[in-house]
Amino acid sequence: MPAATADRAGWATDIYAALSALGIEPTSPNICAVLAVTEQESSFRADPAVPNLGRIARAEIDRRAGRAGVPAVAVDLALKLRSTDGRSYGERIDVVRTERELSEIFEDFIGMVPPGQAPVRRLESGSHRRPDAGEHRLRRGAREAARLSVSGGRLDPP
Repeated sequence: MPAATADRAGWATDIYAALSALGIEPTSPNICAVLAVTEQESSFRADPAVPNLGRIARAEIDRRAGRAGVPAVAVDLALKLRSTDGRSYGERIDVVRTERELSEIFEDFIGMVPPGQAPVRRLESGSHRRPDAGEHRLRRGAREAARLSVSGGRLDPP
């Protein structure tokens, strides 16, 4: 382990616990392999910055939404919603630097929707907060996206 590593004892404990949990013997070759990968991937920082993480996350969101049949317009509208810190979820994802920050954004987003309710219904109920004029337009767009999703993307009359 590099001499300048902060909390060397903590890292050693975590590495030993991980090897033990995986049923891997803590031999010199195994420990050296773990140390090499950890150094390469994180430089022994618990929450390292990940280059282009926002772009990577957005591409994965779009990929999963497409696979689930969620229209891109619905994803775009959802990411325009204001989060608890006042920025939109999309704005927060655009500038995210670490996996911990990204997890916090996702937890915040998931937390705004009570279990068993769709995000559109939550917005329409007005229970999240009082919307501004822009959000009224967003609601109309979200309803349209939901209608398109239910109709299989056909432009059926409402």
